[in-house]
Order: sequence, then structure tokens, then C-alpha cells
Amino acid sequence: MKRIGMMVLLWACSPANNDKAQLDSITEDSGSQPDEPSGEPSASPTSEPSSSPTSEPTLEPSEECLADEPENLSECVTDFINCGDEIVMSTEGGTTYFNRDKYIGWYSLPAHEEDYEGAERAFYFIHPGAGAAQFTLESPCENTDLLYFRLMETECPADTCSSCQQDHQQSAKSQFEDDVVQIFDTNPNTYVLIVESRTGEPTSFVLRAECP
Repeated sequence: MKRIGMMVLLWACSPANNDKAQLDSITEDSGSQPDEPSGEPSASPTSEPSSSPTSEPTLEPSEECLADEPENLSECVTDFINCGDEIVMSTEGGTTYFNRDKYIGWYSLPAHEEDYEGAERAFYFIHPGAGAAQFTLESPCENTDLLYFRLMETECPADTCSSCQQDHQQSAKSQFEDDVVQIFDTNPNTYVLIVESRTGEPTSFVLRAECP
């Protein structure tokens, strides 16, 4: 089973989980106060609130929270995806071949107004021809859709792609739901799966392929 990218993805849209624990630790350690000397109280500079940078948790994600941005295989596809693969990746650095106009031309009509003009990640899939292959997209940071089209070969599809018009599907759920598509085929055929943010904003995602 091929795995691409980081295996544990801490979503880049969320702060690091241990910030609060670090802050609590700092607060506990600074709870004790030194004994005051006898006589008049001293106007020590320590009487002012501390401006230590560790007093507030950071909301900026670390580099460990971001998924990989691999090079693309061609102008329209990043890589192949096979049965059993789990791909952890970012749309940033992806291709910009697919868009709303192509989807409409292939009769896959988006039910929203966004234009899909940002970078996408597309993958060739060679169906084994043994029934239904299921693909699940997890991407809670942006509203990202999953689409597929059948191809005649592993080349970038033209605007007049007849096989794209005949066999296609899109999952366009909200960003809080996993997108799922199934490709049913009893013959070995070539497909392209596309992960695309509706607004064009780059986002991390997990794409899984399951076959019978």
C-alpha cells in the first residue's frame, strides 16, 4: 500500500494542541512570589506585568502541521492513485488545468457559484474492473470537492472529452463532511480524480482509495 505525504496530519487551520498545556505549565511555575524585604516596599520593575512572549499561546501553525507539496507529473496531473492508497497532500503547488468551464463542458454541473480557479490536485486511477472503487476526501479547512471523469488514456483531457461527458461524478458536500465518490466498472479503464477548493484557497487534504 502506497502512502504519500505525512501520516499524521495536524490540520493547518487549527492551533497546535499543546499551546494551552505549555501556558498552564508556565502559569503554575510562576505562582510562587519571593519574600519581600522589611521596611518600605521596593519599586521593583518586577511589579509590572510580564511581557514575556511565552505568556500567550501562538495561533500560527508550525511547519509540521502542513502537508506535502510534491511536484506534478504533468500539466494536469500530480500522480497516480491506486487501490489502498492514502494520500496526504496540499492543493498548494498543484496544477491549474481544471476549472468550472471544463466541468460544465463535460456535463458535471456545479451546484454553487464558486469558480474552481485555484490550484487542484488530480490523480490518474486505473480501475481494476472488479466492481466499485470508493474514494473518500477529508478536508475540513476549506470547502473542497472531489470529482472524477473517465478518460480514454493517461493524457490531459481536451475540452471536448467525450468519455468525460459520458462517465463522471462530483461530490460537493460542505467542508464539515467527507466527500465520497464511487466508480463502478467491470472493465479496466482509466479515470482522473480531482481534488479542488471551490474558492481557490490552498488547503491540506487526505484522499483514500478502497477497492473490492
